[in-house]
Amino acid sequence: MTLLKTLFHLTGAITFAFGSYYDWYFVVIPPSVHRMGINFCGKLKFLTYWDALIQTFFFGLCVLCDITGSKTLKKFKNFLHTTIAFPLAFIVGITFWAIYAIDRELIFPKVLDEYFPGWLNHLMHTNIMVFTVIEMITSERNYPKRSTGIKTLMAFLLTYCIWMNIIYQVTGYWVYPIMEVLSIPLQILFYLLVLGFGVSLYIVGEHFNSYVWLKDISSEQRSNKNKRS
Repeated sequence: MTLLKTLFHLTGAITFAFGSYYDWYFVVIPPSVHRMGINFCGKLKFLTYWDALIQTFFFGLCVLCDITGSKTLKKFKNFLHTTIAFPLAFIVGITFWAIYAIDRELIFPKVLDEYFPGWLNHLMHTNIMVFTVIEMITSERNYPKRSTGIKTLMAFLLTYCIWMNIIYQVTGYWVYPIMEVLSIPLQILFYLLVLGFGVSLYIVGEHFNSYVWLKDISSEQRSNKNKRS
């Protein structure tokens, strides 16, 4: 099981590292085709790319923990997963596909299909959720104090919200087309909804982790009890 877990972590690290590399160097969108191709800060404009980098770092950290057995690294790895990696994966995945289903032009215009391959789209917006759920199921972790975890996630999301507004002030364009059809009050509401969604996902992750691992502990206790009897 330890070997399988390490192979899974290595697969995750390689998968998201390759996706990030391919997106940065090979996905070139001409600004004349769409404003997403504006070269200000490259792909670091997008929360999806932030997430891919975080998942790459996280799974790479998992591999190091598997190899070294370091308790300090494991503690940091678990904190990163619970507070940012898990909720962010679902914020990116669910938000993207929900808006895509309503009107893809608001999040990923059809004109980009020629430049952004479908496999990379799923790697960035679907695989991230699959991998983080498998990680939750296969590796036990302790959640931090809820207030600490939520504050960490909120700080991260607010940082990106500020970054997105900086990009708008510099370039005159919003990173995501949906912002262009929202008035300022609706933009604020959108930010609040995303932040609230993030808090909800954090709590869902906390409960899901408890359900998976408390159930496992209870099964083990029942098994030991049956053996003694």
